[in-house]
Amino acid sequence: MKRVLLILMICAATVSFAQTKVPDKVKSAFEGKFPNATSVKWETDDDDYTAEFTSDSINYYTTFADDGKWQETGVMIAYDILPDAVKKSVKDKFKDNEIKRAYKVDDLNGIVSYEVDIIKDGKIIELYFNKDGSDADDD
Repeated sequence: MKRVLLILMICAATVSFAQTKVPDKVKSAFEGKFPNATSVKWETDDDDYTAEFTSDSINYYTTFADDGKWQETGVMIAYDILPDAVKKSVKDKFKDNEIKRAYKVDDLNGIVSYEVDIIKDGKIIELYFNKDGSDADDD
C-alpha cells in the first residue's frame, strides 16, 4: 500500500511540474482575444507561449510573445479546403507521409499561410506554405 501511495505521489508531482507557467500578460491577452475558448492547453518555446484550444466546436492554436503581444492564430481546416497549390506541394514532396492535420494561419503582419502537419518517421512534422504552394519558411 505504501508503495502504491508513493507512486501516486510521484506521478502527481511530475504532472504539476510539467504544466506550463504562463505569464499574466499572456493569459490576459489570450482571454481578451478568445473569450469563448475552452479546453486550453499551453506550451512554451523560447519566449513564445502557444495555446491549443476549442472555440465554438472549432480547434485553434494561437501564439503570444511573453509580453502578451499576439503573434499568430491557426484554425484547423479540412485538408480538402487547402489551396490546390499547397496540396500539390504536399503531394509532390511528401506523398509517402500520412497527413495529420491542416491549419489556415493568420499572423500579426496580416499574412495568411497554411500549416500542414505530417507524420514522418513516427514524428509530427510541421510544414508551412504560402497560398501559391511555396515554402513559407523561406520568406
